[in-house]
Amino acid sequence: NNFVALHYRAQHMNWLHCFWGLGATLGPAVIGLLLRLTGQWRGGYLGMAAAQCVLAAVMFASLPLWRKVEGGTAGRDDASGARPMRLREVLALPLAGPVLVSLLAYCGAESVMNLWCASYLVGARGISADTAASWVSLFFLGITLGRMLAGFLAARMRPAQLVRAGVLCSIAGIALLLTPLDGLLPAACLLVGLGFAPVYPSMLHRTPVVFGQQASQSVMGIQMAFAYIGSTLMPPLAGALTHLTGMGFLPLFVLGLVAVLLILSEHVNRRLCARDRQTAA
Repeated sequence: NNFVALHYRAQHMNWLHCFWGLGATLGPAVIGLLLRLTGQWRGGYLGMAAAQCVLAAVMFASLPLWRKVEGGTAGRDDASGARPMRLREVLALPLAGPVLVSLLAYCGAESVMNLWCASYLVGARGISADTAASWVSLFFLGITLGRMLAGFLAARMRPAQLVRAGVLCSIAGIALLLTPLDGLLPAACLLVGLGFAPVYPSMLHRTPVVFGQQASQSVMGIQMAFAYIGSTLMPPLAGALTHLTGMGFLPLFVLGLVAVLLILSEHVNRRLCARDRQTAA
């Protein structure tokens, strides 16, 4: 993530995460195919292990290309002066708090949709389990296609604009989840996925802009940590709350996380604009 943020454009970051979506979509299908062919889980695990070994070999073989790119840019940026930073140093950076919490909120919302949306469709809307599963797959399709599309839009839109447009699109999708019209639910799942699509890649890509290239590597690591804190803690919290209030509360919980993301990302945008004006003056 940091390498792409430093050396490539926003469209490449979106396409990088688009292919994550392809892998996330294909992985379960491959496991299912191997399970049917072999009749046991061991074949699936061996297949995934083989894929990981191939991936590792390709990564090691490509290291000279990474160094070539870094060498070609060392003279025109200060990325080569990157320094390791302690956690407290990262947290003390301007805008670190809102950026980290916004990533936590986004990844929490994405994980809640991933893990609980089918349960909401079955428990709160009375949709059959197999139909609910197929509709939730539209959420992942929306993320994958949305990131492919965002890669093209990134040539015309700034990361902040992509984040804002994505958040507003996801809010529209969540609103459809709350309507009593079941026929709108597939479109709602797709729309939330499309809205979520550009948020994470765009936020990561502007890390060097927000924090400086020397700090970006350390900040990127802490950002990943906060993102996975959100992915880890928000789904069980959502489960506990829906146990108390009913499954119908789930879209409101996701909406709350998205609202936190919108408020904090707009705060960061305002601070960055003010910083740019001060620098220009």
